[in-house]
Amino acid sequence: MKFEDLLRDHVGEFGPYQQVQYFLVNLPVIITAMHVLSWTFTSEVLPHRCLYVGENDTAPYELATNWSLKLMDESGSSCLRYKNVSYSQETIPEDAELESCIDGYRWKPSTYTSTAVTKWSLVCDQKWIRSFIQSVYHIGQFLGSFICGTMSDRFGRKVVFFLAIILQMFCGCMIAVVPYWPLVALFRTGLGFSHPGLFLIAVVIGTELVGPKQRIYAGVGSSAFFSLGQVFLGAVAYLFSEYQHLQLAISIPGIIFFSYWWLVPESARWLLSKGRYKEAAAILQRAAKFNGRTVSSEIVESIELVPISENGCENKRRTATAADLFRSQSLRKRTLVAFYIWIAVACVYYALSINPSFLGGDINLSFIIGGFLELPFLVVVLLAINRIGRRWMLIVGFVLCASLMLFTLVVPAEYKIIKLLLVLLAKSALASVYAINYTYTSELFPTVLRNTAMGLCSMIGRIGSFAASYFALWLAEDYAILMSLLYSAIALIAGGLCLLLPETAGHDLAETLADAEKFSNRRLNIPQRKKQSSPSEE
Repeated sequence: MKFEDLLRDHVGEFGPYQQVQYFLVNLPVIITAMHVLSWTFTSEVLPHRCLYVGENDTAPYELATNWSLKLMDESGSSCLRYKNVSYSQETIPEDAELESCIDGYRWKPSTYTSTAVTKWSLVCDQKWIRSFIQSVYHIGQFLGSFICGTMSDRFGRKVVFFLAIILQMFCGCMIAVVPYWPLVALFRTGLGFSHPGLFLIAVVIGTELVGPKQRIYAGVGSSAFFSLGQVFLGAVAYLFSEYQHLQLAISIPGIIFFSYWWLVPESARWLLSKGRYKEAAAILQRAAKFNGRTVSSEIVESIELVPISENGCENKRRTATAADLFRSQSLRKRTLVAFYIWIAVACVYYALSINPSFLGGDINLSFIIGGFLELPFLVVVLLAINRIGRRWMLIVGFVLCASLMLFTLVVPAEYKIIKLLLVLLAKSALASVYAINYTYTSELFPTVLRNTAMGLCSMIGRIGSFAASYFALWLAEDYAILMSLLYSAIALIAGGLCLLLPETAGHDLAETLADAEKFSNRRLNIPQRKKQSSPSEE
């Protein structure tokens, strides 16, 4: 008996037990989404000007004297001032030279009374630090994708998931209290490291909980919780004017998830793969009882030899390595295309998520509306992915994103709301691509290399999110039109490259490298209904 048969006949494929557990493991994804995007709010750049000689802390932001107004007009920059000119002077010397804001800055009062930018003056020649601190989050993701994945296979999903919860809360709280920006960068890296330990493992746990027909819901469902995190972040940011308070507000609730050590059990699939049948039986019996069914220990133990005797892949799994992804032309091409797709979707999605209002608009409202807009796109994915196919859904998502970004270039500048809506719709299209990509990538590669390929793609994708930090927080401010063109080009290229990949919907999964070679011959085929269930659906 296979594990899927056990779920279908004895435990239930998606009963009340799985529904509760699926909900629990995805709740931390909301906090994860808030953390990855919170730097947009905690590092908000307030309008500023140079602090002048003789100006005290209570001086107004608006310059009162005629010369100082003239100063701003002539210098044309909030990063320069006239040298050797005091705040109380009535006239400007003819030979006055410009200099940087060596005495600091005066910040214009706004919704935020304090941000990381105002605390450490991360503007002008220091503005690169703002994008750097966001980028190190994705360096943490890069490292976490490999380490958390490896640790979860060795020590279990539950242990790594719980450790990621602790790390996320600790680093989040520390960011609010540290006195130096390099420490903020350090703890943002820690937050990034915890990200795959929560999001990716939530997807894995969700996948391993349910029957084959419900597996597509794992990636899409986690993406929906991520979208809700954006909504909550936009709403919570309205409530706090101090960046430290906002940081604590999204970090402290993580203490609730400490209860998961008792509420969320280890993955029964993982326990069985390690030969821990008694523990797996106890969990499956509890699940069956919760679902109104029964399962005996003997039935659980009967599946222990199936992975070896039925598909003969055990030895192959031990010998196949990442190098096999590049040995043959077909797998090499598939791997490289998958790498670019992961880079593209991460780059453009995070760039638009971090700074959705780079073309104008209220940033809080952008997050709230943007998060809600992603939900119907994800519903469309669930309804259409098996009918249209994974590849064509990806192509449509990428082309739609590119088209919407190009449309922003022809909309007049005064129509900021329309521009913002187009950007948010483009981001929503990519949210659907992100959700599909988890399933599609796992199906593109043979069983003996599936986890390896997924880990590599996730790691390589961090290159895109790393670049997005600089695009969104540094370049978009001065080169909005260029960024729109760049995002469109990246998405269009990804959509075109998808044509080089085979369709996987309605087909058996490749188990061995030889199967994958045959699998590569299908490119422009239309998804077919399976006449017999695949290894993954039995």
